[in-house]
Amino acid sequence: MALTIPQAIRKLLIKEPFYGLFLLSLNKYFDDSIPTACVRRKGINVELAINPTFWNTLSDATELAILEHEVLHLVFKHLWMNKDFPNAKHRNICQDIEVNSYLEDLPIDAVTADKYGVPPMLGTKWYYENIPEEKDDDDINNHDWGDFQDVSDAEKQLINNQIDHVAKQAAEQVQKMNGKIPGCLQSYIDELFKPKERFFNWKSYFRRMIGTVIDIELKKTRKKESIRFPDASGLKHKRKSSICIIVDTSGSVSDSELKDFFSEIYHVWKAGAEVTIVENDAAIGRIYKYNGKWDGKCTGRGGTVFNEAVSWYNDHKKDFNTVIFFTDGYADVNLNIRGESIWVITSDGSHQTYPGKTLYIPKQNK
Repeated sequence: MALTIPQAIRKLLIKEPFYGLFLLSLNKYFDDSIPTACVRRKGINVELAINPTFWNTLSDATELAILEHEVLHLVFKHLWMNKDFPNAKHRNICQDIEVNSYLEDLPIDAVTADKYGVPPMLGTKWYYENIPEEKDDDDINNHDWGDFQDVSDAEKQLINNQIDHVAKQAAEQVQKMNGKIPGCLQSYIDELFKPKERFFNWKSYFRRMIGTVIDIELKKTRKKESIRFPDASGLKHKRKSSICIIVDTSGSVSDSELKDFFSEIYHVWKAGAEVTIVENDAAIGRIYKYNGKWDGKCTGRGGTVFNEAVSWYNDHKKDFNTVIFFTDGYADVNLNIRGESIWVITSDGSHQTYPGKTLYIPKQNK
């Protein structure tokens, strides 16, 4: 008797936890209208659909392989290859060869590199260019990803962000369990955890502008011997700026722009600053110390009014060297801010006059 989809995912959590954890975040359905299995669009999310008749013909091990197969289509970003590889049937065969190169216990009629006489694990592009189209199997099920092709660039980015977010969460859970990331996904996962390059030299700025007032942190170290007491630990002097960062979490700031904010905030923190985050839309949402990681969540998503956040900063000015605003700038910025301020504006943000040094985040090639 075939496993139910939840039963199969529970088995997958033990066998290959990354795939199981990834699938827990997707909606999953049996659907008689599709020939086998597929991932399809649901708004800016994706869902998994499986033909129950097809599913019931499979062994338990092959059911797990089918689930892994569909996850790999998503993380390999096969949804967006239609323009680059226009022959739908040929593209689909090449995508399946790439995915199936990394799987075992496949259905007997699965498309594999061995069946086409080519090496495994060479990627869709290589197979598309090197396998003659006349060798295409006429009986192959064609996943044309049609429901993903009529989306705007902004929707495409949101779908990609959602897939990446789910993959990153799954990878974090696997690491906590001391499990292993599938080898074919390691470079993809590594990229998800890699901070973007900074666009501003925060370390130089702190040294030039506030270097004379930053705190000194004394830390014992064995690398530097004490001059007065030769057998004792030395003291390492580490300069620390104390920075308040007000993050605009209003609805006009997109999820992608929030990721850009926290990518740059990471570099502020990495430059040696002690960072306090104030999340703010029309009012303060939450205040917390930043430790080099963002949990991907934020409060707010309403309008933008900075008055409460600025009032809080002014009341606590003695604790900070400066304040940095991360925002799209669509708000009243006629504010009474004590001391210097820096304004980091989204690439498409408002070009108005800000009460402090102004930086614009460069446009990214999506």
